[in-house]
Amino acid sequence: VRDRIATRLIELLLRELFEFGVMQSDPNFANYRYDPATGRVVLLDFGATRALADDTVAAYRRLMAAGLAGDNAGLEAAAEEMGLLQPGIAPAHRAQIRAMMSDAVATLLKPGVYDFAASDLPRRMQEDGMKLAEDGFVPPPVPMDVLYLQRKFGGIFLLAARLGARVQLRALLEK
Repeated sequence: VRDRIATRLIELLLRELFEFGVMQSDPNFANYRYDPATGRVVLLDFGATRALADDTVAAYRRLMAAGLAGDNAGLEAAAEEMGLLQPGIAPAHRAQIRAMMSDAVATLLKPGVYDFAASDLPRRMQEDGMKLAEDGFVPPPVPMDVLYLQRKFGGIFLLAARLGARVQLRALLEK
């Protein structure tokens, strides 16, 4: 049941992004209900709903396609387009960010079941981010759509981890 709930939450996230172009960007437990009789996940509280710009949706589609294809240059190009990497970033910082992106993609997109509860990806990303900050890296300002989407992705990840879910994540993303 927990796996099914997390799968449905991720499917909803992907539909919000790629099909609806509108996302409820406050992913906490209070904003969802699960109906055991039907197996449906119900989304509540549309106060944090945001229409997404077409170019942002397209950039995330390119980011996901590059990740699924193992195309690191494509990942970097999509991250630049989204404002996550900007010209003028110190080469060492750029290399660290590329390594973080590659690590996240390799971890999340392994074939088979992804065990959110057993994942140490959030800890590794936090440690790598702290190293960047200690080295003087200041993140660039990014578009609001990107911030809201990153919040949603992180929140859904944490919900799935709290549920102890195991999800065929790559298969969902390939759809």
